[in-house]
Amino acid sequence: MTDDAYTRTLREIFAHVDYSRTRQHPYNAETYNLDRMWALMTLLGDPQDAFPSIHIAGSKGKGSTSAMVASILQAAGWRTGLYTSPHLHTFRERLRIDGAFIPREKLIALWEELKPVIAHLPRTTTFEIITALAFMHFARSAVDWAVIEVGLGGRLDATNVITP
Repeated sequence: MTDDAYTRTLREIFAHVDYSRTRQHPYNAETYNLDRMWALMTLLGDPQDAFPSIHIAGSKGKGSTSAMVASILQAAGWRTGLYTSPHLHTFRERLRIDGAFIPREKLIALWEELKPVIAHLPRTTTFEIITALAFMHFARSAVDWAVIEVGLGGRLDATNVITP
């Protein structure tokens, strides 16, 4: 895969609604709920149910705590997925398995598979898309555990479709 395909993939993902960066889109009960995320998971075959998960929430230290929990699971011999946000250096670090960033080629392939599915779900957000990509990646990679860091938090966070 070329750098152009990877760059295009990121551009397309980030072209969607991102409530963490803008307020120009309605942010109300009609648009900010879990209905779209549940529908997306159903259309994808519920990948979030393919692995046990540990859900990390809070106001400070979520990323560090998530990384430590993932490290403990790996040290115990478990194949471990880690989903965090935002990224510090590269987008691929948000989706890790046993410490390894998702390969560019895999990210591109998952995105190409996800695009026609989200076409049926208007106003899918960037975070919902990235969360779905993480769940797809972890399910297909047969992780033993996934450590999932919440995004915006609260009861309507897109990560709340998991059963921790």
